[in-house]
Amino acid sequence: MSRRRKGLLAGLGLAAAGAFAFWKYKNMSPEEKQELKDKMNRTRERIKDGVDKAEKAVSDTYEDAKSKAKNLTSKAKDEAKELKSKAKREAKDVKSDVKEKVSTAKG
Repeated sequence: MSRRRKGLLAGLGLAAAGAFAFWKYKNMSPEEKQELKDKMNRTRERIKDGVDKAEKAVSDTYEDAKSKAKNLTSKAKDEAKELKSKAKREAKDVKSDVKEKVSTAKG
């Protein structure tokens, strides 16, 4: 069966389901219609609450990750400064040792 034919059958199926749902709704009592509307409103609220919770979770996760990245960056900068200072001190010590050995060798 071709894709186009499957698509047409699916479209006809949806149209038939829609027509049946419309007919069913039109033949409902006012109480049944109200019950259906209430159920739709409750479902809408549950979906909205779920979306709100998901948005908050994503936002919280983003903020947490951003904070951790900032802390790690700061820590890395501090460690780099410490290593730079240590390297300067060691270079100064080596320079001093070399000068001392050169003076001892000359004299």
